Amino acid sequence: MSTRGRTIVELNEVCVEPPLVDGAQASIRRLGLFSTFDAATRWLPRRVDEDSPDDDALLYYVANEIVVDSRERHCNSTVYDRDGSIRGKVSGGVERLWCGREPSTCAYKAGDIVGLVGVSYRIGVVLAGPPAPDEARRWSDVTRGDDLYLIGTLDKVGSAETHDHEHVPEALLFEVEHDVTPEMREALKKRHAGYAR
Repeated sequence: MSTRGRTIVELNEVCVEPPLVDGAQASIRRLGLFSTFDAATRWLPRRVDEDSPDDDALLYYVANEIVVDSRERHCNSTVYDRDGSIRGKVSGGVERLWCGREPSTCAYKAGDIVGLVGVSYRIGVVLAGPPAPDEARRWSDVTRGDDLYLIGTLDKVGSAETHDHEHVPEALLFEVEHDVTPEMREALKKRHAGYAR
């Protein structure tokens, strides 16, 4: 029997222990493979009920739908908060045409300081949100893959004089509630001010 086109769901735990500083190491641990998102969602409370990291840690879970073939393509994803509640979804089909998103429905706006996790925890500033419907109409080639925020980051020495950036879906951005040094705040403010659309 062929597995081409069949999907599985991989559930991962993402954790950044305090102190939450730019560049802090993130740990990503696979918790299991499931046949469906529902199965992963039903299992997740078992993990949430176990001893969890420090309350000040950034902890969340990501369930990725993967097409089982030679390339293991990612499709849809669901992101859960540390309590197991759904914080957002990331839609697959990134090449499908899309009509944009009303700015009023965006959780973050240009100039907001946000946290995000890749290999490490990064602190950045929102340079631009997803395209609004009028922008999508003007550009005419906007796809689901454009439903992202443009996040400006600082370079390795903390300079705002850089073009370093990330494209991040809303579900994988976090409000920065921890202390950020005045120097970093100023550099991020300068990074935002220097962004020309």
